[in-house]
Amino acid sequence: MLPARTPSSGMPGWAIALVVCACLFGFLLIPAILASMLLPALAKAKSKAQRISCVNNLKQISVAFRIWENDNGDEFPFNTGTNQGGTRELCLRGADGFDKNSWVHLQVMSNELGNSTRLLICPADTTKQAAFDFEHLGPNNVSYQVHSGTNVSDIHPDTVMAICPIHRNVLLCDGSVQQLSEAQFRQLTNSGLRWPTLGDH
Repeated sequence: MLPARTPSSGMPGWAIALVVCACLFGFLLIPAILASMLLPALAKAKSKAQRISCVNNLKQISVAFRIWENDNGDEFPFNTGTNQGGTRELCLRGADGFDKNSWVHLQVMSNELGNSTRLLICPADTTKQAAFDFEHLGPNNVSYQVHSGTNVSDIHPDTVMAICPIHRNVLLCDGSVQQLSEAQFRQLTNSGLRWPTLGDH
């Protein structure tokens, strides 16, 4: 019987196999470590991009309200009668101050919104999806909540017009968009029928 041969390096085969396995493990471990370090940063960057996109959506909604207002006697849709193309009779304000028919007020501004239903969905909202068109728009196609009422007008520029409940972004009657702290947002949404302005915070 011939003696077992060892490689020319003088190392037994099992030792070489062990070194190769250790190297492979290292090559697999390094990407895993890098991924665990990068994923939180990527998630944070994605969240920031979504919030910025949400702000842009609200600003475009604000522009649509302004254009509609200028073309309709300086009144917003929810302060204009349905016989004049508005939605006043369709307002359905809840005890929390939000209008349960927010989608109706946005639907009448389809031309002003450039017929883009995607503007009505916050990019971070996974519970809603964009409607095929404004004719088929419904409550499940709108992320943003509208505050309706006669006090929502240019006369009260710091009054809240719409909000994103996900990012706590708030659209004011003056067209600006601000992000509220959690405490401010809680106060806003718990205020009942008395809708606070940001000046109250």
